[in-house]
Amino acid sequence: MEIDWKILIQIASAIIIFLFGRLWDCLFEKKAKLTAYYGHVSSFKTQSPNEGHDIQVHTHSIVIFNPGKLSANNIKIKHRILPGYEIYPPIQHCVIDIEGSTEKEICIAKLVPAQQITISYLYFPPLTYQNVTTQIISDEGFAKILDVFPTPQVQKWKTYTLLGFALLGLISVVYVAVNLYLLLIK
Repeated sequence: MEIDWKILIQIASAIIIFLFGRLWDCLFEKKAKLTAYYGHVSSFKTQSPNEGHDIQVHTHSIVIFNPGKLSANNIKIKHRILPGYEIYPPIQHCVIDIEGSTEKEICIAKLVPAQQITISYLYFPPLTYQNVTTQIISDEGFAKILDVFPTPQVQKWKTYTLLGFALLGLISVVYVAVNLYLLLIK
């Protein structure tokens, strides 16, 4: 089977142009992007010095980050029940009661690009972390909630090498598919 270089170059150039467009979009797109993840969820038992029995305390934190190129405005962290909390690093905020319900919102005016805050909560049973925070929203839209697992970081050169091999494989598969199609229609 003879390699048709013209078809191969057309396929490769289309894929490279698509990837370049996506890269251009990621690098130069100007918008805010809120992401959030649970930093930890914990439960502690401690003995009360006065009463002599165990007290259980629950805690969790939410990390909110703006990896976008513009500021995220009017961030609202909605809560079914707002327990004791602490924001780090300290940032100006307010708490608003939602009319007609027991829900509350922590409101933050702005998160600039690359700014990150952590909200830590402390509360007692039967309240659990699922019943505290309901959603995180800004003027630009909903925050993307990430499931975070500790993973080792792969070196960039290894990542780029694997992407290069994947691109070569994709080009090869498309080339073979086009040639098979051309063989079938002859």
